[in-house]
Amino acid sequence: MTTNKGIKKLRGKYILDAFDEYSLNGDAYTTKSKLFQLCSSWKKKLKLEEFNEDYDYLLKEGYLSIEGDDVYMTQVLRYENYSAMKLATLLQDIEISIQHLPNVMIGNGDPLTTEQHKAVHMALKNRLSIILGGAGTGKTTLIEALVKYGASELNSDWCLCAPTGKAARNLTTRSGLEAKTLHSALKRCPGDDFLFACELEDIRLLVVDEASMLTLEMFAGLLKAAPEDARIVLVGDPNQLLSVGPGNVMLDLLELGVPSAFLTTCHRQAGAAGALLENVQKFNHIQGFGNLKFDDGFQFHQKYSTKEVFDHVCKRATDLYLLNKNVQVLSPYNDSTELSVKKLNREIQERLNPLVAGNENRNKQLRIFRNGDRVMIGKNDKQRNICNGDIGTLCIKSDAPDNLEYTVYFPDGRSATWNDKSGLFGLSLAYAITVHKSQGSEYAEIIMPLIEPFAFTMNRNLIYTAISRAKEQVTLIGSVEVLDKAIQRQPEKRLSKLVEKTLSHLSKNQQLSTNHISKAS
Repeated sequence: MTTNKGIKKLRGKYILDAFDEYSLNGDAYTTKSKLFQLCSSWKKKLKLEEFNEDYDYLLKEGYLSIEGDDVYMTQVLRYENYSAMKLATLLQDIEISIQHLPNVMIGNGDPLTTEQHKAVHMALKNRLSIILGGAGTGKTTLIEALVKYGASELNSDWCLCAPTGKAARNLTTRSGLEAKTLHSALKRCPGDDFLFACELEDIRLLVVDEASMLTLEMFAGLLKAAPEDARIVLVGDPNQLLSVGPGNVMLDLLELGVPSAFLTTCHRQAGAAGALLENVQKFNHIQGFGNLKFDDGFQFHQKYSTKEVFDHVCKRATDLYLLNKNVQVLSPYNDSTELSVKKLNREIQERLNPLVAGNENRNKQLRIFRNGDRVMIGKNDKQRNICNGDIGTLCIKSDAPDNLEYTVYFPDGRSATWNDKSGLFGLSLAYAITVHKSQGSEYAEIIMPLIEPFAFTMNRNLIYTAISRAKEQVTLIGSVEVLDKAIQRQPEKRLSKLVEKTLSHLSKNQQLSTNHISKAS
């Protein structure tokens, strides 16, 4: 995502900040009138004349660009235009010949299923391809086989990556293969120009897991860095939440007809109660509350008031956390509503880890935390081997202002220690987290509230992402009507011109090719 943090005194910066916030919903562009409305909510008493002057200045200086009636952040427009041009070239000559692959391929110690075998074959014979499958359909096993047989077939190096550090670490844990973040593979940091991504000269197989989270920025960098004869394989779940940031990458590529394969056989929740397995595996066929299955492993507790929902969520979570169960509370909102992540964290902390004599923190930077809190890392730190989304237990060894020391211990045996306040800037309580933050993770149980204020923003992808994080138990608490409406609501279509521009380039390329043939004859 484009960031403006380094621009402190730029005239009209409020416009860029408002645009940045707006683009989190995935839209690549907007209109001038919509942008004025957004800015008016950021800057009270903003006059149209002032906005117009600042808007014209940002256009002149190149921070904003326009196409017809549409307004882009200039960087986003560059990413969209480059991706469209590159995609058109790839789609014109997308197939690559391969040698004979074995009739039986092994992944994770077991023979691949027929659909997994076909997916590996499809991926290796195309420059760009997509492999889609729901939670637990064997995508990790397929990736392991793809790397194994692809590296042998192509006789070259490979690169396995994911959009986030957490997703990359989880992939490494599950597959046993080294996985990087896309930022690390492309040697880019947030805010960098991804069209200057480091070329992956020796890589002929590039596999991206959790590809539903790909932003336009990441995708453009990927296309720029990959050699002409490389295979780019995007692996993802079509029902999960899309990227936080500009781009409609996976859906646009499917619309363009990029070669794809779908995995349908579910493996993950084999030991789970039947309703959980069925609801996740057959989610495409669930059109409302009445289609859901319920049993001990998939429960709905109807509560009629926000207070009832709040108390029930916090009590169940506290009871399970006290038993050291692998449970996670999920909410759609970080700050808004009475059941936001922020408010749930505060209440569960009070119940689970109350403030008592001797537990107070003298250091004001530590006051929102207590010794023994469940916390989440908010930014990657290679030196400490931690990444955004890692969850662990906080141990405050010293809160003296002149002798600060605290450590976060993680379930897999890692730990990270700080002797200053720097680590606190990226630390947050994690008794409850957003559904977005849960992507790429698994928990024995998830608990999720459903209240009326959620009704206008929750959709079926969010519900699916939440319930598919659970391996054994889902507990939904709140309103039947809210859950029913969320399941029925499709995600809003994102504003993207990637398909339109790619098809335009394809048409021009084909016309040029036809003219060339005519002249030659």
